[in-house]
Amino acid sequence: MVIQAIARLGSGTADCLCGFGDFCQFSARTIRWIPSYFSPSRDRADLYRQCYAVGTRSVLVMMVTGLFVGAVLAVQDAPQFKAMGMIDSMGAIVNLSVLCELGPILAGIMLVGRVGGRFTAELGTMRVTEQIEALRVIGADPIRTLVV
Repeated sequence: MVIQAIARLGSGTADCLCGFGDFCQFSARTIRWIPSYFSPSRDRADLYRQCYAVGTRSVLVMMVTGLFVGAVLAVQDAPQFKAMGMIDSMGAIVNLSVLCELGPILAGIMLVGRVGGRFTAELGTMRVTEQIEALRVIGADPIRTLVV
């Protein structure tokens, strides 16, 4: 009955609803496994390794991005500061603006791009080399192992 009603909506809408249903099932399975991940008996070595790869190894990328954004702001703002006679305080103002205003936004964008690309490439490689199917064969849930 429900499938017939969805079929009447059109194939694009049906595909969208089916995709949303798949996403809801994926989310529910992920949320179901989260409490078991934080159990005291679980080995935390993988968690620490991931935190190091995501956080500490991304610091250099963030610093280089902040350096170039600060340089661009300084070059663009120099004529205005010179016209007002505040060229001596330009460094502090640019530094504060990058640190307080643009820094968190740029850090978030760079982190999402770098880490998201890394995880996507890793999962894609696992899919191509059939490692995800191997997890299913040995009885491990890929959602628990790879997503959570």
